[in-house]
Amino acid sequence: KALTLVNRALDVERTQAGVELQQRVLLAIEDSEKGHERAASVGRSLRAGRENLESGALKAAIRAANEVLAYDPKHPEAVELKQRALKAGEGQRSVEVETTVLQTDRTSDEVETTVLQTGRTSTRWLSLAAAIVFASLSVGALVWLALPNAEDVAVAEALALYDAGERAAAFARLEAFDPPRPVVTEELAELRARWTFQAEELAMEAKARADDGDVDGAVAMLSDFSPPHDSITAVLEELRVQDSEDTQSAIETARVFFDNGERQEAFDVLQNVSPATPEVQEALALLTVRWEQQAEALALSARTRAENGDLDGAITGLEGFAPSHEAVRVALAEFRGRLGNREAARRTAERAGQLFEEGERFDAFRILDEFSPSHEIVDAEAQRLRQELDRLAQVEVNEARRLAADSRLGEAVDRLGAFTAPNALVTAALNELRSELDVRNAAQITVDDARRIASSGEWSRAFILLQNFTPAALVADALEGLRAEWDRDGQVVAQQAQSLADEGDLAGALRELAQFQGDHPAVEAVEAQVVALVNAPPPSEPGTTAPLERGTTDPPVNVEARLLALSNQAEDIVARFIELYEDLDAEGMTSVWTTASTEDLAPLADTFKSFRSASVEHQDCDPELRNETRAVVYCSVAVEYQPIAGARLQMPAVGWQFELEWTDDERWQMVNWSR
Repeated sequence: KALTLVNRALDVERTQAGVELQQRVLLAIEDSEKGHERAASVGRSLRAGRENLESGALKAAIRAANEVLAYDPKHPEAVELKQRALKAGEGQRSVEVETTVLQTDRTSDEVETTVLQTGRTSTRWLSLAAAIVFASLSVGALVWLALPNAEDVAVAEALALYDAGERAAAFARLEAFDPPRPVVTEELAELRARWTFQAEELAMEAKARADDGDVDGAVAMLSDFSPPHDSITAVLEELRVQDSEDTQSAIETARVFFDNGERQEAFDVLQNVSPATPEVQEALALLTVRWEQQAEALALSARTRAENGDLDGAITGLEGFAPSHEAVRVALAEFRGRLGNREAARRTAERAGQLFEEGERFDAFRILDEFSPSHEIVDAEAQRLRQELDRLAQVEVNEARRLAADSRLGEAVDRLGAFTAPNALVTAALNELRSELDVRNAAQITVDDARRIASSGEWSRAFILLQNFTPAALVADALEGLRAEWDRDGQVVAQQAQSLADEGDLAGALRELAQFQGDHPAVEAVEAQVVALVNAPPPSEPGTTAPLERGTTDPPVNVEARLLALSNQAEDIVARFIELYEDLDAEGMTSVWTTASTEDLAPLADTFKSFRSASVEHQDCDPELRNETRAVVYCSVAVEYQPIAGARLQMPAVGWQFELEWTDDERWQMVNWSR
């Protein structure tokens, strides 16, 4: 349930705190699963050990105890089981040895009589030999029983390998055990279950990381997991396909930029792709070759134009080439030298001014910055253009602020974002307006959430959501409108509840009032009247004794409290029953249906025998208070079964009825269920 809640929260807004909480919940689930697996394994081993001990299979009993001690070396029941088995083994060996000695004594009576003179000496030696044999056999039996067998050694080694991260080696150790043993087979199945769980958990974490933009980190996480698992392989393939699509899109975008003469933008796109895959590197290399070829071709063309007398045109063509190239810079220096440094500077300044007026501000500043050697004419033009840029920027910022003041914040941000060659003034204003736009968007989201919550009747939650928003001015109008809507709905609910109460349906009136969670004065007034009517003692019949005269001191029943408890507890009861139904666990039903007998559960058990799994979809679960101590919940339920053999079965929706009873410990419990 915790994992479901945190996943829902992450679907709404993915935050670092949410991801960390999700990881903590997953780790807790893993620890719980491991604990359940270990407890189940320990329970199985102890039961098998006790049965083996009772049947005289001492070696099997000791093996079962050793399996438990591998989990917990100080487990009291396992220690006791092993001690009892060893003691029983010692007694068994002692009886066998004593029987053998007595038989030997009886068969040698005649010989002892014949050699009576030497009998005492022989008897002493015989007793000594028997004692030695008995002691040797006893010690040998104890050593033989106490030493771990081959299965225990294999299991212990596999566990150590698995815990060290050597999962494949752990599997191989158990798979190679010959002949197969139940202990080894069970441990192998448990390790594979742990492996599957860890793989699925890692796959979920990697997906979350990729959704946050860290695709490289997600791929690295999954690539290190060994041996590969289907869930890991599927996510890796999905990430690779996604990464491949993103890479191809970036390559296509770069080619379009380059073909349109925006070579620098094309290089920027490819250089920002991470990771730099072979495809990206190849595309970047091809564009670099094309850039060099275009630069050399332009330099050659410029020389031809210069030789034909169009020196100014040659320089203009070379200055427009970006990013700059060595062949272009050499040709520019040569042609500017022919003009003279001053004349070249003057013409470059004129071209920069023209580009600036045409809106090509980046190119204007670029050709001025690339002019070499520097000249005062170029420096003066650069200063003039920067001052003009500051003036234009101030105009744009003023216009953007006017749009923002007219509640056209989105237009203001778009206008400043389109300003080419932004200076510090534009950048600061843009950041400020974007921050304000983010806050306004957050306010709108909060207002929408509040309206959605209010539509379900939870007015208090909706008001708290708006009241906690900062700055409050952004949601003040919405809060005022919501309060007006709350007042109207409260009046309507109060009138409807009053009508039900006037008709004598006090339970229906309380249900109507309980659905409105907003502390409305009209609702509270009607609720007080209905509660007073519910808790009022019934009128005395003629000839009966009043409660006080009978000495009754029982407090009046708080029906309102029981109705609210029903509203809170019915959902949990239904959810637990459906969970057990999906697990096909008829015996476990007694945890929620505590009064169920074997006969009550027999139909469910018979149904469950034919299926491997079940999936239950339920809706419209409405609790209804019948009287002070009885209630009923009706649900519309559709079940899909997976038979042990054959295709899935989708059953049509039917009604399920849960009967509940109020207990002495102030809660509702399930006492019956029917279709």
